[in-house]
Amino acid sequence: MMKVYEYISKKIKENGVTNVFGVPGSYIMPIWQNIDIPITLCTHEGDASYIASAYSKRAQELSVVLVTSSPGVSNAISGIASAYRDSVPLLIISGTTSISCQGLGAFQEESDYDRAFCSVEITKPIVKKNYIIKDVNDVEKVFNEALGLTTIGRPGPVHISIPVDIQNMEMELNTVNIYDKSAAKKIYYQLLKSRF
Repeated sequence: MMKVYEYISKKIKENGVTNVFGVPGSYIMPIWQNIDIPITLCTHEGDASYIASAYSKRAQELSVVLVTSSPGVSNAISGIASAYRDSVPLLIISGTTSISCQGLGAFQEESDYDRAFCSVEITKPIVKKNYIIKDVNDVEKVFNEALGLTTIGRPGPVHISIPVDIQNMEMELNTVNIYDKSAAKKIYYQLLKSRF
């Protein structure tokens, strides 16, 4: 057993990430405060996505961007779009309101309630794939798949939206915790087909 934020830190480190870029916000704090990789604090989410993209190109490694929901994600859009166009492997992790608060109009909630918006819908055309984690039991599968998709085929950004309460939950690791490259390739080719 381990906390989800511990797993995320461990997983991205195992995938060769040496630097994380972002802007802190209340809905991403469990990951932000517990990540075991140097974080480059940026003044704006747009800066974070552009700097992460440039770092990824220069270091020839996957980069990670940490932002909070709603305005955090929308501020990062230009850098994400640039990474998508330039085939830069980028993992965008956005924190969002807890599961229990969704649909109630919470601050920066991602839903259709009271003119809120969903980061997954906004980023859909500029990422290889989006994920919204709604169950702690999906964390391992989503991160294994997402990390693979950033580099399989034509590299590019992948976005994961994860509620703040799930970030703090305990999770049980599967006995086999090895990334299945053939499964990721299959998903990648399904995504290619669905775009045309």
